[in-house]
Amino acid sequence: MTAPFNVLASDFSPYPPIADYAFLSDCEVTALVAPSSAIEWLCLPKMDAPSVFGAILDRDAGRFIFGPENMSVPADRRYLPGTLVVETSWDCRDGWIIVRDSLIMGPWRHSHPETSSHTRSPTDYDAEHILLRTVRCVNGSVQLIMNCEPVFDYGRVRENWQRTDREFYQTAVTHDDLTLTLTSDIRIGIEGPSARARTLLREGDTRFCALSWGSMPPPHSHEEAYRRQVWTAFASDSRNPAMPAIPTQVFKVISTGLSQFVSRGPARARWRSRSPMLSVYRRISRPRFSSPNNTHDGVRALGGGG
Repeated sequence: MTAPFNVLASDFSPYPPIADYAFLSDCEVTALVAPSSAIEWLCLPKMDAPSVFGAILDRDAGRFIFGPENMSVPADRRYLPGTLVVETSWDCRDGWIIVRDSLIMGPWRHSHPETSSHTRSPTDYDAEHILLRTVRCVNGSVQLIMNCEPVFDYGRVRENWQRTDREFYQTAVTHDDLTLTLTSDIRIGIEGPSARARTLLREGDTRFCALSWGSMPPPHSHEEAYRRQVWTAFASDSRNPAMPAIPTQVFKVISTGLSQFVSRGPARARWRSRSPMLSVYRRISRPRFSSPNNTHDGVRALGGGG
């Protein structure tokens, strides 16, 4: 009578299956997002560097949480059609929020070959070395929490965060030659190696946080964060002041940046019905992620900022 229970107990693991992780990339580094919306794997400043977040291997090796309080199972997860922008929907008791995660890309900015670390032929786009997370409250109210706790060198070294000249809205931490800067429009509290924040979101509220490690400045408002996330996914260069304003209810689905990166690999399955992550071990330069079967569905999905 106890055999089935023993089998179930022995099979239990606090680690999600690898196929349940979502995959982010800017063609220079990659990140894995757990179903709980926590970043649980990220190596910086390049892919073969030691990990900054390593909770996928050790629960004490660092993670980056950005989502509703006391919830770990989302209502839905998917890639925005044709992109590597991951959207996680949370159906909370008192409200509904949508979190979007991406490694930001922008237009090519190097004027001399010496300023670029690229070994492949340059394209029209380049990584901006920013992990961007945005949230929008669709209805009701939701308590949002953020906890960014990097543990350097594969979980062996913790460093304390320090405030910058932006006071409550930006902190930085340094280990050896790597400096991480956390920027948000939520007031950030420092608890040694952890940077924490919480806020109550009501219908229509938006917030963002950005973890940066390069020379490009992070966004300082949700409006700027949203424009840069849209640029990453679509053709309109929304950071160019000469460009018209991007509508918030409908977008022209023209792939650019990451969507060109994704389109190099063939679609393997319906993008909404399969795991967000497919075969992480495959070459980064030839990913094989799921893609949408219905472009109009993608247009509806992108209505509203967030």
